[in-house]
Formats: sequence, C-alpha cells, structure tokens
Amino acid sequence: ENLETARSIVTKLVESFHPLGDIVGGGGKSEYTPTTTTYTNPTEQSDLLLDLAQIHTRLGDLQRGNNSVANTSDCISDYTTALKLRTKVL
Repeated sequence: ENLETARSIVTKLVESFHPLGDIVGGGGKSEYTPTTTTYTNPTEQSDLLLDLAQIHTRLGDLQRGNNSVANTSDCISDYTTALKLRTKVL
C-alpha cells in the first residue's frame, strides 16, 4: 500500500518533466497530470527516475513473493518498467 502511494507521488513528479506514456502502461496518454513543479536540474530528474525504478522493482519483488500465477505478469511488467526507467538514466 505504501509502495503504491509512493509510486503515484513519484510518477506525478516525474511527469512534470518527462512523459511516461511510452514507459508506463505501454504507450498512449499518461493517467497522471503534470504538476506545476518542474525539475530542470538533470541530477534531480535522474534521481527521481531512479527512485521510480526502485519503487517498481520493489513492487515486482512483492508480487513475485506472493507466488501467484496471476501476479506473474504484473511482476514482469513492474520489472520491465524499472528496466526502462534505468535505461533512460544510464
């Protein structure tokens, strides 16, 4: 529950400077509206992207730990999103 809240907050912050439609959700319009705060410092932007990647990794870990077949695709989706975010930064 806390991770979902963190994901939502950090995603909103990231959306203020980087559209995530191509990374989160497989394309199209994002479900988040940009905030008025913008992060123009590249270091801050990279840190937020890496934070969001870490959150998706933890969510994937939790879903994998549940050992449910239904959660397997969600787990892979979170790991894939984390990889795409890290690739953008690195």
